[in-house]
Amino acid sequence: MTEPVTEPADTEAPKSGLVRRIGPAIALIIFAFAVTYSGGWFFAFAAGLSGVLMIMEWQTMTKVARNSPTGVLQSSAIVVAVGLSVLGPISASLAVLGLGALAAGGTSKIGGTKLSSGIFGVLYIGLPMVGAVWLRDIPHVGLYNILWIYAVVWAGDTGAYFMGRLIGGPKLAPAISPNKTWAGAIGGATASIIAGLGTAVWASATLYDAPPTYIIVIAGSLFVGIVAQLGDLGESYFKRRVNIKDSGTLIPGHGGALDRLDGFLTAVLVSVLLVYLFGGDGHVWIG
Repeated sequence: MTEPVTEPADTEAPKSGLVRRIGPAIALIIFAFAVTYSGGWFFAFAAGLSGVLMIMEWQTMTKVARNSPTGVLQSSAIVVAVGLSVLGPISASLAVLGLGALAAGGTSKIGGTKLSSGIFGVLYIGLPMVGAVWLRDIPHVGLYNILWIYAVVWAGDTGAYFMGRLIGGPKLAPAISPNKTWAGAIGGATASIIAGLGTAVWASATLYDAPPTYIIVIAGSLFVGIVAQLGDLGESYFKRRVNIKDSGTLIPGHGGALDRLDGFLTAVLVSVLLVYLFGGDGHVWIG
């Protein structure tokens, strides 16, 4: 039985932590905007690449060898599913992910890993990547869909970081992530509302020359922002279970790809659900 990872409270000066984060963050934002604006195969390539990087980190955390049958099936299922999401109906991508998850789970015993690790990794990472491509490819509104999710998730993450450091106070979930506070969570949720509303107003004015339904957009931004924070907490919980601090070291000052995209994964899934249930015009900002 491994001892739980001891992640001490962050006592580093805020300025020092910010300096380490800002350079990579700017580079990632520029890349994200470029591929999102381009859409099509450019965006799908970025989604597939992100999916592969995240599943590789997942494999490291769950002790799945990348060249094992389980590892190859996991990576292949995500790449093929994302590619199919550009070429055909989303049902084909979902079928590939479903079959890939079952096959990865079925071969997990060969490498001595857990069946749940083989199955869940494909779905946890593959479904949001396919969902993101589907949202981006919706005619006329696809670009604004992804930009809205970026605004809600990034603003929430930034607001939580600064408000948590500025105010401190009671911990949100000390057993899972000792550095997160209630002040940070509330600040992040507030920032998500502001950014989501601003993006929705801009998108609605650009597309329809009319404002959105404000109360519904505020509720949607708050809901997706909270879900993104829960996605962050969920990944933190899993990392504690496997006794690591970061999913990887790919991004200086930020950890791994999964560390940076954990909130985005859950936000995309919820956004797809919102579009499916309420988005008559195919957009995420409801109203």
